[in-house]
Amino acid sequence: MSKLLRRAQRRTYDQRTKWMPVFTKAPANEKPELLEDQRMYCTSGKKAVTVNPDTRVGKLRLELGKEWYTGIKNGHHDKKNLDEHVDKLVKIGNSASVGELVVALRDEDSDVSRLAVIILGKIKDQVSVPGLLGALKHEDPRTRRNAAGALGEIRDERAVPGLLAALRDPSGYVRMSTARALSKIGTQSAVNGMLVALADKGTPGRKTIARELGRIRNASAVPILLETLEDEDVQHNAFDALVKIGDKGTDTLIYLLRCDARQDIRASAARVLGEFGDNGAKLALENALKHELGIVKMEVENALAMIGRLKKTE
Repeated sequence: MSKLLRRAQRRTYDQRTKWMPVFTKAPANEKPELLEDQRMYCTSGKKAVTVNPDTRVGKLRLELGKEWYTGIKNGHHDKKNLDEHVDKLVKIGNSASVGELVVALRDEDSDVSRLAVIILGKIKDQVSVPGLLGALKHEDPRTRRNAAGALGEIRDERAVPGLLAALRDPSGYVRMSTARALSKIGTQSAVNGMLVALADKGTPGRKTIARELGRIRNASAVPILLETLEDEDVQHNAFDALVKIGDKGTDTLIYLLRCDARQDIRASAARVLGEFGDNGAKLALENALKHELGIVKMEVENALAMIGRLKKTE
C-alpha cells in the first residue's frame, strides 16, 4: 500500500468513534476496494478486528458498531440521550439470543463489549449472570462499571460474591456502580459483605458503601454504621445512612443506648435517635438522661432538644 493511500486511510479513522473501513488486499499498483459487507473495529492501542457478517455474532457486532457510530455522530453524549440510544440497542439484543450477547462481552472491541453489557442489563435475563460476572474483570473500566450496573438490574443473588470482590476495584466509578448494584440486590448476604468491607479501613470507597447501606434500610447495619461515626472519612455518609434506616433501626439504637459499654457508641446512638422524634426514641433518651454523664449526657440533651424542635414544627 502506498504512503498516500496509508495517509488517506488514516484520515478515515475517527478517533472519537473508533471506526475504520476495511480494505481488501490488492496488487501494489491497484487501489484496494472497500468491502461493503464488512467493517473493522479498531480501539486505540489494540489490534483491529475484522467482522465476519455471515455469523449471527458477527451480525450482532456489526449492528452494535453501526448503532454506536450513529449515536456518537448524532451527538448522543449526555446520559439522557445515551439512555434513549441504548433503548434502541435493546431491540437488537432482543432479536438475537442472550447467549450471543454474552459472547459479545468478550469482543476485542471494548465499545462492543460495553454496549453488550448495557443491553443485557436492560433485558435482565438471569442466564447472562455468569458472563456479566466475567465482565467485572474486563480490562476496560467502563465495561466493568456497566457490568456491575447490569448485575444490579438483574438482582440475582449469585452475583453477590463477585460484586463484593469488585468493591476493591481500582476505579472509583466501578466501585460506586458495584455498591449500588449490591444495594439493589439487597439480600442479607449482600448486606453482610458490605458491612465487612465498611468495617475494614483499608477498603476503598467506604463512603459509597455507607450511603448504599442507607438505601437498603437493613437494621443489621446499625451497629457498624454507628462505629464508623467516629471515622472522619465516613461519618457524614454513615449518619445519613442511619437516618434513612429510620424506624427500622430504632430498636437497635435504643438497645445500644441502654446496654453498650462503649461511651462513643451510646453518644452516637443518642445523636441519631434525636433525628427521629418518635415517642419510643424520646422515652429512651429521657431514661438515659437520668444516669448518663459527660459526652453521652450532652448528646442526649441535644437529641431531646432536637425532638422538641421537631414537635413544634409539626
